[in-house]
Amino acid sequence: MTPSPKPSKRRVPSTLIAVLIAVAAVAWVGSGYFGGLWNLSGSPESLDVVSVRAAPKEAEPTRVRVKTLDARPFIEEIQASGQTEAARTVEIRAETDGRVVELPVAEGRAVAEGDLLVRLDRAERDAQLAQVKARAQQRSIEFEAARTLASSGFQSQTRRAEALADLETAKADLAILEVDVARTEITAPFDGILDRRPAEIGSFVQRGDHVATIVDVNPILVVAQVSEKDVTKLQVGMPAQTRLTTGPNHIGVVSYIATVADSQTRTFRVEVEIENRERRIGEGMSAEIKVKLPPVQAHLVSPSIFRLDAEGRIGVILVQDDNVARFLRVAIIGSGEDGAYVTGLPDRAQVVTVGQELVEDGEVVTPVSARQTPAAGAQS
Repeated sequence: MTPSPKPSKRRVPSTLIAVLIAVAAVAWVGSGYFGGLWNLSGSPESLDVVSVRAAPKEAEPTRVRVKTLDARPFIEEIQASGQTEAARTVEIRAETDGRVVELPVAEGRAVAEGDLLVRLDRAERDAQLAQVKARAQQRSIEFEAARTLASSGFQSQTRRAEALADLETAKADLAILEVDVARTEITAPFDGILDRRPAEIGSFVQRGDHVATIVDVNPILVVAQVSEKDVTKLQVGMPAQTRLTTGPNHIGVVSYIATVADSQTRTFRVEVEIENRERRIGEGMSAEIKVKLPPVQAHLVSPSIFRLDAEGRIGVILVQDDNVARFLRVAIIGSGEDGAYVTGLPDRAQVVTVGQELVEDGEVVTPVSARQTPAAGAQS
């Protein structure tokens, strides 16, 4: 008996296997390509990932150190050096000719208005005066007679006019001579000191010669030259303190401010008037004046925080509430041991004390209080 044959196994052709592997590889590559297209076409998650990876990292705002400053009253003081001057100085000159016969007041003595300083010899003036008075009296009698006759019709009006003219001429001659006689007594024009007296007894003076100098030192003036920057801040009537090199301080008042500057120094003359009843302060003494101005609101800052703008003017950098840096110009009105006093800032200002050179106007910054310790990498 012949055995039955065993069933045979079917083999998969190798060609088919290669084709399947190639198809699978193409499908795998294609799935990545089309997946990328899907992501670019609108997948939210994919867009977020792409945008996060593509966005550049933003720079952090510059750190600056700030300090809050409050305005305080500041009294500016204007100082100037000068010297004392008499309120009035007059050189008295002779108004007529004559020989000096009397000098009742010695040099350096106080005199009152009207006191006799120099007397000149009247010489023949008394005789001339008597003669002119007699002539004037005669002319007066003649005029009265002519007026009476003319009113009665016994004399013409022409004769009356001639008599009147003669009378007026006599009166004029008398007045001129009386003035000339009065001028032989030279008196003080005001209260003061007889500073100099060139005339001596027996000397002959002519009209116009210097015979005495009167100086009024009460009140006395302290005169100084003030710069054009400060003179505009002064006003007549302001109280002023004066200090003499040889005496105590005195309180006075600004009595005069020049409106025209000195052509050489470009400064203005300022006078302070102080009392000198005892006349102990003389003319020509060195002195210093101090005038305190009305108080103004100012900030005390360190000069190290100053910065210049494009026009070369001084200012500081502030940080506003929105952390924006702002440049504000300031005016320096005074200085002290702790810094400079400036105006131009708000009453409360957050001033940049470190890092002001690293930021610009309008830039957003990160302020760090001066009382805090700056974080690592902060500007210092």
